Amino acid sequence: MKWQLSILFGSDFVGYVDCKADRKKNQFLVKSAEIKCGSKDLSAALDNSLFNLAKFHGLSEVLHLYKEA
Repeated sequence: MKWQLSILFGSDFVGYVDCKADRKKNQFLVKSAEIKCGSKDLSAALDNSLFNLAKFHGLSEVLHLYKEA
């Protein structure tokens, strides 16, 4: 399963995250992210949301495969 998620912060569109679920390895893979807001609050909320999404899909690990700028 793979999909691209639009990211909203409040009512503002701030970017997207390209994800993939690898069920065989029990991993939620974040292949790329384009975020136009450098807020620490956004970063913490996004990490928490990605973990919750992985957990919803029965996955226990979130891996970021991209290098942050």
